[in-house]
Amino acid sequence: RLEEEASAESAPEQGRELLSRLRGDCHLHSDWSDGGSPIEEMGRTAAELGHGWAVLTDHSPRLTVAGGLSPERLREQLAVVARLNEEWAPFRLLTGIECDILPDGSLDQEPELLEQLDVVVVSVHSKLRMDPAPMTRRLEAAVRHPQANVLGHCTGRLLSGRGR
Repeated sequence: RLEEEASAESAPEQGRELLSRLRGDCHLHSDWSDGGSPIEEMGRTAAELGHGWAVLTDHSPRLTVAGGLSPERLREQLAVVARLNEEWAPFRLLTGIECDILPDGSLDQEPELLEQLDVVVVSVHSKLRMDPAPMTRRLEAAVRHPQANVLGHCTGRLLSGRGR
């Protein structure tokens, strides 16, 4: 059914209608981690699309393959975002991170830095094949963290219906 809807002649118009109703984007990776664009370009593009805000959620340190942000780099990024927000008002780039959930359920970033962020997405990127009971405890511990706002990849990154 989704494929039929996607291939319908009205799909482009429906896409434009949906895009016009969007107010922001909750999960952006910049070229500070594994994204392809600089923060400045991403913010300008979001504003041009009519968004009022976007959330920058680059990866945390443990995810080295994605260029995860060390505490020092995250502090630098916070300063960059503060400067850009002064220039871009009323558009606002919210500060955030996609924080790796470690095997014990703790989060991969300094607690005092997490407290400074607008949005903390917590996600599992390693040890994906844990037995169900320990994985459940891991996820429960992470979502109970006082700074956790969003659980990312909560389906175990399994996609269906896309030929995968």
